[in-house]
Amino acid sequence: MASLNDIVNGLAATIEGNIPGLTAYSYMLPGGFSLPCVMLEPIPGDYTQAFAAGDDKWTILVYALVSAGGDQSAAQSELNTLITGWGPSSIRQVIYDNKNLGLADGTVAMATGAHSFTGKIEIGTVETVCAVVNVLVHTDPKQYVTE
Repeated sequence: MASLNDIVNGLAATIEGNIPGLTAYSYMLPGGFSLPCVMLEPIPGDYTQAFAAGDDKWTILVYALVSAGGDQSAAQSELNTLITGWGPSSIRQVIYDNKNLGLADGTVAMATGAHSFTGKIEIGTVETVCAVVNVLVHTDPKQYVTE
């Protein structure tokens, strides 16, 4: 089974390793973060799948952020390349092409949608444009567990 840390770190490595120039942060942005980037946030998991012991389901929110400095149209265009359904910089395509997130335990991930498109938002003193991609991850809680 993949732990939640394995899943989040695997997803971050998968995205960062397949979209050149994009930095992935697990759980929170550091004080000196680089743009463009993604920040991953797990939201409540679901242990009730397949009679409560056959499939853990996690949803990970992938916040995609790009610099809003200067041209708002160019910033939105850059953001759109990350959240579009397909293409060389598409988070969805990267996950589709790397469903196991580099984990060898049967874990499977898929992007299920995008939402929360924003105008300019400030993070500290940095102006960004942001959207969120939902990623659904299934893992078997019993696989590779020894007693």
